[in-house]
Amino acid sequence: MSTFQELLAQRAALETEIQTAKAEERSTKLKEIKRLVDEFAFSTREIDLRRDIVTNQAVSRLSILSESSQARRTVAGGWYR
Repeated sequence: MSTFQELLAQRAALETEIQTAKAEERSTKLKEIKRLVDEFAFSTREIDLRRDIVTNQAVSRLSILSESSQARRTVAGGWYR
């Protein structure tokens, strides 16, 4: 069985390996995205992910608020105004 220090060293080596692999894959994926944008002439508006993220977050927050509101009414013993 490995000692604690050996396991920590293995984890550090794995973290370095993971970071390297992620950087290489990120570079490859970015090149692929750029190629696809050029090939299909996507506009910046079509691929504006920030807008979609904000919209999704707003919808999630609304559903959370709705659920918590429903829970308060249930805990309070029924519907109230």
